[in-house]
Amino acid sequence: MVFGHSSGAVLSLEAAVDGAAITRLAVYEPPYLTGNAETGSATLREIEAALDAGDRGAAVEIFIRTTGVPFDPAMKTQPWFAGMEAVAHTLPYDLALVGDSSVPVDRLATITAPTLGLYGGASPEWAAASIGAIIGAIPGATQKVLEGQTHAADPAVLAPVLVDYFC
Repeated sequence: MVFGHSSGAVLSLEAAVDGAAITRLAVYEPPYLTGNAETGSATLREIEAALDAGDRGAAVEIFIRTTGVPFDPAMKTQPWFAGMEAVAHTLPYDLALVGDSSVPVDRLATITAPTLGLYGGASPEWAAASIGAIIGAIPGATQKVLEGQTHAADPAVLAPVLVDYFC
């Protein structure tokens, strides 16, 4: 049984596609963009250039903009922003993992494990669209919205859903 969140959800889906012995799969908001997000001119090269210049904050800002979330400078004062800056050097890997950000429908259609797609009701529009496309591609897959949750779902809300699904 496998659960993946965000880029970990993409890795989980790819493992299932590649034949890993997964008996049940749950994914939360894999960052595929389905045309509902404005990625603007943010690119892998821009993030790498910001990192090469030592500007982790700029790299995080560029990355956030690629998700379609409007960047507000006040985000830099939020506790999670410092955490993102600390792992900013891994952002190019996230972007490389999702490639052009399109949902690999044909590949996902080969998944045979029961699959649950989850997204937060307070997440950006791309999250519901991504799960919708994934659920549409995987035979027999189901979806569930976690009302009031964002991309950073509260473990107290997420855990009971996963326990119920996996047990």
